[in-house]
Amino acid sequence: MSARDLIIGEAELDSQEEDESFDEETGEARRKTNGVNGVNGHIDDSSEEEDDDDDEEAAAAIRKDFIVEDDEEPEERERRRRERKKRRREEREEEEAGLDEEDLDLIGEANPDFERRAPNEPKLKRLKRGHKEDRDGPRAKGVDNIFDSDEEDEDDYRNQRPSHRVDPRNLQDEFADFIEEDFDDRDGAPDDDDADIARPTGRTYTGIKDATGLDEAALEDMKEAFGEGDEYDWALNIQDHEDEDQQRVIDSEDPEAAAKGLELKDVFEPSQLAERLLTDEDNEIRAVDVPERFQLARKPYKDLILSAEQFKEEANWIAELVWQQKGLSLSPELKDPFRKAVAKVLEFMVVDEYEVPFIIQHRKDYLIHSQRIPVTPDPSNPGGPDFVNDAQKLLTQTELWQVAELDLRFRALIEKRNALSETYGKLQDMASFQDEVFDQMLPAATTMEELQDVQDYLHFQHASRLADLAAINAASATNGTHRRPGSSKALFERIRSSKVYGLVRAFGITADAFAQNALKEGRRQYTEDPTERPDDLADSESIMDPPDYSTGAQCLKAAKAMFAEEIFLSPKMRKVMRDAYYQDGVIECHRTEKGLRRIDEHHPYYEFKYLRNQTMRDFARRPDLFLRMIRAEEEGLVEIKIKMQNAESFRKKLYGDIESDNFSEVADAWNRERRDVLDLALMKLDKLTARGVKENLKNMCEDKIAETCREEFVKRLDQAPYKPKGMQPGTVPRVLAISNGAGAFGRDPVCWAWVEDEGRVLENGKFTDLFLGDPERGQEDGADVQALVALVERRKPDVMGVSGFSADTRKLYKLLEEIIERKDLRCAEYEDPDGIPRTDRLDLVVVNDEVARLYQTSQRATIDHPGFAPLTRYCVGLAKYLQSPLKEYAALSKDITSITLDPAQAYVPREKIFRYLETSIVDTVNLVGVEINEAVTDPYTANLLPYVSGLGPRKEQQLKKVINLNGGTVATRAELVGDADQQRLGAVGPRVWANCASFLRIDFDSSDQDADFLDSTRVHPEDYELGRKMAADALELDEEDIEAETSENGLGAIVRKLVREDQQDKVNDLILEEYAEQLEKNFNQKKRATLETIRAELQAPYEELRNSFTLLSSEEIFTMFTGETRDTLYEGMVVPVSIKRVGEDYIEARMDCGIEGTVPLSEISSRPEISPRQLFQQFQTVQAKIMYLNRKTLAATFSLREEELRNATRRDHDRLPGDWDDAQERADKESMKEKNGVSGRTQRVIKHPLFKPFNSAQAQEYLGSQARGDVVIRPSSKGVDHLAVTWKVSDNIYQHIDVLELDKSSQFSSGGTLKIGGKYTYTDLDELIVNHVKAMAKKVDEMMLHEKYQNGSKAETERWLSTYTEANPKRSVYAFCIDPKHPGYFFLCFKAGQHAQLQSWPVKVVPQAFELQRNMYPDMRALCNGFKLLFTNMQSGKRRLIKSERTMTFSILPPAAPPRATGAASPSSDISPDSDGDIDIDIDVERPTKRSKTSHKAVITPGEVVTEDAQWMRGHGTTASPGSTAILATVAGTLLRTNKLLSIQPLRARYTPEIGDLVVGRIVSVETKRWKVDVSAPLLAHLPLSAINLPGGILRKRTATDELAIRTFFSEGDLLVAEVQSVYQDGAASLHTRSLRYGKLRNGVFMRVSGTGGGGGGGVVRSRRQVWTVKTANGGGEVDVVLGVNGYIWICKHSRGELVASTEEAKKMNEITRMEEAVSESMYSNRNDEIPLQTRREIARLGGCVRALVENGVRVDEEMVMAAYGMSLEGGMTGLREDDEDEYMGGEKGKMVVAAALESVKA
Repeated sequence: MSARDLIIGEAELDSQEEDESFDEETGEARRKTNGVNGVNGHIDDSSEEEDDDDDEEAAAAIRKDFIVEDDEEPEERERRRRERKKRRREEREEEEAGLDEEDLDLIGEANPDFERRAPNEPKLKRLKRGHKEDRDGPRAKGVDNIFDSDEEDEDDYRNQRPSHRVDPRNLQDEFADFIEEDFDDRDGAPDDDDADIARPTGRTYTGIKDATGLDEAALEDMKEAFGEGDEYDWALNIQDHEDEDQQRVIDSEDPEAAAKGLELKDVFEPSQLAERLLTDEDNEIRAVDVPERFQLARKPYKDLILSAEQFKEEANWIAELVWQQKGLSLSPELKDPFRKAVAKVLEFMVVDEYEVPFIIQHRKDYLIHSQRIPVTPDPSNPGGPDFVNDAQKLLTQTELWQVAELDLRFRALIEKRNALSETYGKLQDMASFQDEVFDQMLPAATTMEELQDVQDYLHFQHASRLADLAAINAASATNGTHRRPGSSKALFERIRSSKVYGLVRAFGITADAFAQNALKEGRRQYTEDPTERPDDLADSESIMDPPDYSTGAQCLKAAKAMFAEEIFLSPKMRKVMRDAYYQDGVIECHRTEKGLRRIDEHHPYYEFKYLRNQTMRDFARRPDLFLRMIRAEEEGLVEIKIKMQNAESFRKKLYGDIESDNFSEVADAWNRERRDVLDLALMKLDKLTARGVKENLKNMCEDKIAETCREEFVKRLDQAPYKPKGMQPGTVPRVLAISNGAGAFGRDPVCWAWVEDEGRVLENGKFTDLFLGDPERGQEDGADVQALVALVERRKPDVMGVSGFSADTRKLYKLLEEIIERKDLRCAEYEDPDGIPRTDRLDLVVVNDEVARLYQTSQRATIDHPGFAPLTRYCVGLAKYLQSPLKEYAALSKDITSITLDPAQAYVPREKIFRYLETSIVDTVNLVGVEINEAVTDPYTANLLPYVSGLGPRKEQQLKKVINLNGGTVATRAELVGDADQQRLGAVGPRVWANCASFLRIDFDSSDQDADFLDSTRVHPEDYELGRKMAADALELDEEDIEAETSENGLGAIVRKLVREDQQDKVNDLILEEYAEQLEKNFNQKKRATLETIRAELQAPYEELRNSFTLLSSEEIFTMFTGETRDTLYEGMVVPVSIKRVGEDYIEARMDCGIEGTVPLSEISSRPEISPRQLFQQFQTVQAKIMYLNRKTLAATFSLREEELRNATRRDHDRLPGDWDDAQERADKESMKEKNGVSGRTQRVIKHPLFKPFNSAQAQEYLGSQARGDVVIRPSSKGVDHLAVTWKVSDNIYQHIDVLELDKSSQFSSGGTLKIGGKYTYTDLDELIVNHVKAMAKKVDEMMLHEKYQNGSKAETERWLSTYTEANPKRSVYAFCIDPKHPGYFFLCFKAGQHAQLQSWPVKVVPQAFELQRNMYPDMRALCNGFKLLFTNMQSGKRRLIKSERTMTFSILPPAAPPRATGAASPSSDISPDSDGDIDIDIDVERPTKRSKTSHKAVITPGEVVTEDAQWMRGHGTTASPGSTAILATVAGTLLRTNKLLSIQPLRARYTPEIGDLVVGRIVSVETKRWKVDVSAPLLAHLPLSAINLPGGILRKRTATDELAIRTFFSEGDLLVAEVQSVYQDGAASLHTRSLRYGKLRNGVFMRVSGTGGGGGGGVVRSRRQVWTVKTANGGGEVDVVLGVNGYIWICKHSRGELVASTEEAKKMNEITRMEEAVSESMYSNRNDEIPLQTRREIARLGGCVRALVENGVRVDEEMVMAAYGMSLEGGMTGLREDDEDEYMGGEKGKMVVAAALESVKA
């Protein structure tokens, strides 16, 4: 039985001719082969099936004594052939529905629930039950079911031979209509064909409902749509059972044995097979008896065989490299033993194919150099030793992995060298020549760079020969090294073949000779001068070669270029340059123009922005610095330049090597030309060498960082499970894990999980009331404290682990620590060394959560605990980490690269990091060993198997599979290679077994007489005889005793006797040196260290050698809880903080990382007379400087003083003189100052973390690398009362928003009211960002994630629409795409059929909605439906226009040009009326204006016919007349025309709310969390409880207490002034009063004016100010006027504490700077103040002025009201009686006052 017999699927390998093809007529899969495939000799190529048919029928005829005539009629023969093909095709279609015995035997391991047939059942009956009967149950259907095959009736199975091949094309055709379901007309049941589509599921999954959180109906819908995830299990089961059959001996005489079954590659995609490790390559790895990691690493060089000389060269090459890296760790005398040790290690790896763990464990004697050192005799100790052994370790385990890596590099080197040598040999065979340079440099090349130099030289020097060779045999002549000569090579070949090359020889020295002089090798080569000058020689007939080189200048230029190219391509010269660069090269970093602006002093790249004169050794000490420079260069911020320090002196030395020593004019002329040639060559060599040095330095730095990660990872792996008290090291503890995750301490629940020592989660839950009370104050403990105590007392955990995502976790830790101490919680009872039972206080440990964070959202956690919440899974991960860190890290597989082990890890490729980290897991797993029987049954332990020496993921699968076939357990290690006598199959081959045997332990069972104690130890089976010999010597048994014991009880009896009699300590009395000397003398085996291992294992098998569980340090806990390090957070740093509480003499603040701190009174402000509450408020975000940082308690002290903020600590880096370009730094700073000064932008500083002193270009550049939706707040060029907000809409698309600031307390402070476009109002920047920018960003995301969105330009989208309609001529289609020219806009492109025109409408993104055709839609679904409705109405209008040619019954004046709104801009030129003129789409950035014009008739009454022309569409205020095309008016008003749309603007109408409107309203009803407010709109407005100011200005979350006291704020009938915050889809408004200007109204009079919103011209209009204060005459004092846009007006006595009427007045109220002082209890008082008579009179006068304006049809705004009020105060107006009351403004007096007011306004 070979290892190949264990391959899953037995895939064909390495034969391109054996690929599958399909028969062109039948579609059947067929296999190409060149010979017989199978033991029965059947030809497996179905392309020969016709000949097979003939042969079979001929053979049948002969058996029946018939003679086959060769001269059969062609027509008859053709007819018979067609019938045979038809019959075979029908047989295949029936056979494809079933599987034979071999296939069904595979169903089992992947599907444990599968019911097998009894051995005595017939085969066809089993087939029926395995497929037909299972199909009766419900089956989820998904797209993946297209691979399932139909089943036929039972009779078909009995009449046909089973087949295994499924034709994919037949399946595709058969299920092309899978969307439709056909039902039988007779009974309504599904057709049999449809019922047979779904193959029975092999396994059921539990916990899906809990994991998804869906109800049963939703879960069924999900299954119907996506399937259950097990659609391919049937194929895997078939493959598994086929593998089982392949383990048995196949009878070659059985004609069924060679029949091929269904292969996995016929069912699965290649990517799926690769993911499951089931490809042909994976099967080959399983079959080959070579360690899996060796196979994968050596895959590119598997055909390479090293000769003895090459092997010796490799040993010296690797030894030299490793010795250089070891430095002075070994003395020079040990270099020769070191070389021998490296050679021996290579022999173990290459010849014996031993992996590193095996070598370090069982060949460690070859890694140690031992020598005897004589000892001076001691007179006091005559019997003392004459010498002592001095042992030194030559190679560490890490260096062994390095040797393995260097072996791969050397193989690549040799492969390339062999290829070059082969190419060179073929060139010599073709044209006899000798190239001394190539012969000399190829064997001397020891790096890939030097080999590349040789290759470049070969292709340059022999380009014509290589071209001839390629022409002879282009496919394989050059063995992959041939490159087609480029145009430059062809040019140099022409020069070499022309007479001009004689001028190259005239330079007097060859390129190789010059390079030899520069390299200082051998005897110096002297330069000879010609007798003629260079120009004279170039003009001679012997050099010129017309027509290409017809002048001397051309010849000289060509010769110099040729000579420079020869120097450039000289391998020796390149070596000279490379050595010079590595020795004297320096690296400098120069910022780019982009980096000048991007890299400021706070940027992480500023550390090397002006870095200069760095050597290779500098970056060897700081590899992370160079990798960051590389990343910055990739981002275009810096440019890395590599040059030589003494470039000029180096150049002069090279001049001396190429120039001649003669003194003459001719010599001087030639020397000048030689220097020119050298300069030209050096220019190219500098670029090439610098590029190579840079790449090598990058690789070196990546390797150093990866090695650092490996060392750090080893520390985390090298820790045993947390040791319970009183237990042995390695004992698994019982753990109670608790965490609050990222929740707030004391507010969010705390999750916990209890995990027993076997890893099972037996209990879990949540604590919601966990806090300790205060007995002194009578405060009781939280209810969950007792629950925690009961849990600990019931479960008795060994340790309690706690961790979390935030700094609040430390508060939880302190709480648990106090509970344990106060409640005296104790761990489980144990016995001390004296046998006395005792118990200790329960340990509380902060657990490293890096694995738990990955585990909580992993697929493994979902499978293990489908019903658990993520935080509970996180607790399980914490507990399992305490139980076994190694298993947790091993279970991560490739996700271990997600763990941060070094800050520079992100700059190294993940593949390289994983390769290094994998070696550390391999080392640790083999140190600990794996209990093989536990690994077979426990998937958690099985995660360790791939890291065992010799194994890997593929061989681990095979190992477990064969063990299960052998019965599921392993009794001895020897069983793993198979035992024919006991019918045990081999799980691994001999070589793999030799690697892994000692690391797969088997627990010793003393009751089993066949058990071998050594199988439970680290002793390798090859050393079992040594172990038994040592046991016998320890027991002092003679040969007869040994023979008697072993003959009776087996070979392991001696060791069992030693263990049974508890005599293991006697092995310490053995003198192992004598054993070792005898073994080395007699068997040439070094076993001294191995004997020590055997002695230790006999006493304590697989003793725990790892370090104890490592507790986290304070610094590590700080980083884990906050995410900050000493480099990212330090004292003196300025950071943004959020203010939590403001006291009289202190401020509490919190950083983003969760660290809380205080600001003492002395650090709040430099003006102590100002109260902190006047300067700061709760929840405000400000900049603060860290004065003190306690990393243990996670607390800090901050300073808010301006002088401290300006003097932030800047981290200085240790630099030597000349390492930093200070001059360039100063120049750049001055340049930036000048640019900022020229821009004229006011330098403002806003205390907000998103504020940046950028202009628009800088903001866009800054946001370029940020995520979509990120924001920058910056100064505005419009002045100090404006801010600009720039946010990223999409890649390279940014929207700039102008923000108007109102209620500013000073010129440079932020406004108390922020307005955008006059439509949106916000109280602070945070509200603006969240409710405006983030809301729009969310809508952009919704748009771009929609299925109708096209990720391309408008032109590309229109092309897609055209292509779609061409393919679907009768269908209409639409799509969205972004408008890059107008940020915040999208195109809605549509095409109504193949021949329709392409059209596009703009869609504007606004907060909480999309705007299309001036209609608001809250989401994409509503937008799509709204578009369809608009499009349908447009089409209907067109059809009516075509049907009717009648004109209207009245004339409509042409529309006047609409006034252009300030700041309005059309987003696109194609947003004007479309080609048909039916739709006009205007978009204004500010407020849209419609083209409208009233008709000549002033007022239209209800019921009046507006028009009978069918081309017009009816709008608001109109209706259609039944039975005619007439449009009737439904309201009284004026006619408005918008294109073809007619509407009536009513004379009086209800108010339509718009966002930002200031309204006056009356409370109508009070509900639980809101009020209903009458604002004169069609629907009542809503005022939420959360949208008002609480008494005292407290900013907090509304509670149930506030809900109970809701009527104390507003009750029915109360009047208030508010602002419209948002408008719901049904038109109802949502209000808020979160401003000092809004709230309850008192001390005044309410008015409701007529004409508001109508067409009569009167009423309140939107104006600059809706609220202002009037200084009245006649001693009336100040009166406030509030003009609600809704037509409700309030005029009242002015009150300073309640209503801040204007910005000017707010500036005067310096003493009221805090909201809690302004918003007092009186804000919600229902009692009016005492109002003087004079004030009442003036209030009445102002009310009369408003009424007069309305009665006379004049607008009501501040300008007109104040003008009317002024006119009413003027005496002597013509026509007024002296007895008229001043306050009365009705009748003629009102008309005169209004007329005078209008005149004053016009004037």
